[in-house]
Amino acid sequence: MSAQERQDTLLRRLVAADDAASDVFLTMSTFGRSTLFHDGLPNPDHQIEVGLGDIKSLAVRGLLAITERRAHGDVNFTVTQKGHAYVAQIVQAAPAVTIEAVPPVSVPVEANTPYETGDARVRQLAFDAWIVTGTWPLVPDLQRDAERRREVIDLDEIARRLDHSIGWIEPRDLSLVLRIKGFADLDGARPYLDAFLRVVGLLYQKYLSQEKKARLTDKDLLLEGFDDDLIRRIYSIADREWLLFGGGQGSESGAWSREPSTNIRKFRDVKTVDDYLRVVTGLSGPTSVPVLPEADAPKDAGDSPMHGSDSALLTRIATHPVIAIVVAVAAIVGTVATVIALFR
Repeated sequence: MSAQERQDTLLRRLVAADDAASDVFLTMSTFGRSTLFHDGLPNPDHQIEVGLGDIKSLAVRGLLAITERRAHGDVNFTVTQKGHAYVAQIVQAAPAVTIEAVPPVSVPVEANTPYETGDARVRQLAFDAWIVTGTWPLVPDLQRDAERRREVIDLDEIARRLDHSIGWIEPRDLSLVLRIKGFADLDGARPYLDAFLRVVGLLYQKYLSQEKKARLTDKDLLLEGFDDDLIRRIYSIADREWLLFGGGQGSESGAWSREPSTNIRKFRDVKTVDDYLRVVTGLSGPTSVPVLPEADAPKDAGDSPMHGSDSALLTRIATHPVIAIVVAVAAIVGTVATVIALFR
């Protein structure tokens, strides 16, 4: 079952429970499991297991409204009118379902399953944790959780092999940070990718505006319907993409304003994540490095203690115009010093 299908199934259960008893839903997490409580759930104890990542993804899509954020990533929430309307549409194309336990986002694997080369698994674990908390997880914490599940995987080794276009381990706290390319293919990413692409489009519109120093701000995103949590997350993602923002400022309160970078014009036709990554690859490709003119290697290079590329390198250095000037000046200074010494 894909993340989309899982979330749609969960939303249908939430709408059915909301119709049965109009009340606030609340989650409670302990020992890596999250339980949802609501009087409208038909189970005798009125609770089901859920993935917090799915709850928050549905909220990003506007299908749920989070009314309170609590410790350990837990939330209180309600189903929005948009959520009810969405379910009404999908019910027409699918049979009714009964309410049962929903598998969490990170499904524990069988004991001792080898993942020594599983970078996709490591990225998914990090992203699942980010969905729940809004901060990138520490590698030691991810490793400890894997051990508790008896999952054989060397997270630190795999994470350190990630290309920086995908993600990296932050030296200051050992958190595993992912960029767009690092989570674009993962379950639960779609709502955040859609929000990110909207920000790219807004930056380009700011670039085209008549304002002298046009800036995109957190208030602009509020007007676009982003909530505070999503604004903080998307700003953090965009700021690590390096090619989008120019100058600007931020504050400890979370308010920020940033100018679009001059590179933003390259993203004018970006409509999908693939479009975005294609432009990034083009802008981040290898750059040409000027080299000194090649010189013919001496014919008797084989008699020299340095051969081949070493000899050619010395020849190139010696014939470089700047080096030639320095040598000439040194020779003149040496000659003058010799003449002065003769007349003393």
